[in-house]
Amino acid sequence: NIGERENVPTPSPTAVEGPEDGGDDDDDVYKAPPAPGTPLLEEVRDENWPYEGVVKTTTGRILFFINSSPYVCTGTVLKPPDGGTTNGRTIILTAAHCAYQYSPYGGKFAEHALFIPDQDETRGSRTNDICGDDPMGCWVPAFAVVDRRWTEIGFPNSVPYDYAYYVIENDAAVHEKGYLADIPDILDEAVEPLPVNFHFNEDISNYNFF
Repeated sequence: NIGERENVPTPSPTAVEGPEDGGDDDDDVYKAPPAPGTPLLEEVRDENWPYEGVVKTTTGRILFFINSSPYVCTGTVLKPPDGGTTNGRTIILTAAHCAYQYSPYGGKFAEHALFIPDQDETRGSRTNDICGDDPMGCWVPAFAVVDRRWTEIGFPNSVPYDYAYYVIENDAAVHEKGYLADIPDILDEAVEPLPVNFHFNEDISNYNFF
């Protein structure tokens, strides 16, 4: 569910919905993931990740604000394959509607955002901007990137361009610690990014930045 956004009718970041039990469930039992090709027969629900593996920390919640109202999306930390570089930055894949609000009268990027990995173990009752509630803390993106066409075309024609990247500098200053003391400050060292080829040699004229 990368990029699933939930709107909250309140300007308070503590009012954003999240896991009601703070991620502490003594009844959680490890279940093996379904085999590839297995039909999805269960209803999809908003629940904690029931499996282990890198997905638990490589994905996280993105808390962001537009017009002072808080929203929550998910994002996934990426890296180039085969030892490629992102020039001292860590890249998070999400949906464009999690970074930029389209309007035919002039859209806008999110005012500010936080990336919060492993909220399954949060001590908070819901997503908030208190980084100490979470085991790994929070990282502050430097900027977001969306496809230019997402900023120019309304729904439903914009759906093919509903993807975005949040960019986080590999700098300790952008990390606010969580309740675990031994978490590295550099995001792609704190989690295991998933490999993806960014094709840096391609034309980037269709992308907008903030």
